[in-house]
Amino acid sequence: MQSESRKTVLAALAANLAIAIAKAAAGLLGHSAAMLAEAAHSVADTMNQVFLLVSLSLGDREPDEAPRRSPSACCWSGSPTRSGATPSTC
Repeated sequence: MQSESRKTVLAALAANLAIAIAKAAAGLLGHSAAMLAEAAHSVADTMNQVFLLVSLSLGDREPDEAPRRSPSACCWSGSPTRSGATPSTC
């Protein structure tokens, strides 16, 4: 599953990068601010794919040890009402 996800993200990254380059070239050649703005948007989409690749690789790591809770830690449940939130046991 991870392999398929990585391939999909890499394909989207390549496509978004190619689109960004094409839009930037068209914007520069046509002196079009709107097309340059579209190129910037495509660059942002490309960066989203980079973040997805990073998150996929971070997701492959082993989990950290469970966080320790102090004895005085208190959990609260429910939504705040007129009387306030309700304490509960964890």
